[in-house]
Amino acid sequence: PSGQNIYPEEIEYHLNKNPLIAESMVVGYDTDDETLVEAKIFPDMGAIKEKNKGIMPSNDEITKMMADIIKDINKKLPNYKNIKKINIRETEFIKTTTSKIKRYANSEMLRKVLKDYYWQDLIGQK
Repeated sequence: PSGQNIYPEEIEYHLNKNPLIAESMVVGYDTDDETLVEAKIFPDMGAIKEKNKGIMPSNDEITKMMADIIKDINKKLPNYKNIKKINIRETEFIKTTTSKIKRYANSEMLRKVLKDYYWQDLIGQK
């Protein structure tokens, strides 16, 4: 939407507050008429296993957990900031020597290593 700013750090803050998410990176991507928000998530597998009573859930179950987290976060955000796409990582993000996520390096690498899960597929929305 014209004139409305989306700050990745604001949405990452909400994601990273969840104990099932180890790291996240949020990016916007443009369509013909709007900017959509994409969350790249590295789940905390130890916390997920613990929440699941010591049993490691399947990839589909982990995806559902992440989708449920996103649904809850989206309820707190204005519609134009809602996360529309989820990428679940199997590895940590590339970081600087001060442990900050390298946004550019990770964006390039993500094209090769991420498994895409489209938001509308996960929750049945348009």
